[in-house]
Amino acid sequence: MLLVARYNLQKTILETNKMTDTTERLSKHIFSHNLYKDDMSDIALAIVDRMVSEGLIPDCIDTDDEQEFEVQDIIREELIKLFKL
Repeated sequence: MLLVARYNLQKTILETNKMTDTTERLSKHIFSHNLYKDDMSDIALAIVDRMVSEGLIPDCIDTDDEQEFEVQDIIREELIKLFKL
């Protein structure tokens, strides 16, 4: 009986201390919003445009470089996950 109680306590402590990613942690607090996937695309585009203007990623207009679009897709995917769309 004591071993079972000790095991359950250790299991509870481990589960409590388990790291969760930011998206998982924050999405629990976002109950209601009027955002759609297209909104996430617009937000991602605005973020990427800012990153290009700050020189954080290269401007890929008129090139075969897809980095700008890949970054935009990553941001969009994370926003969709966060807002559970």
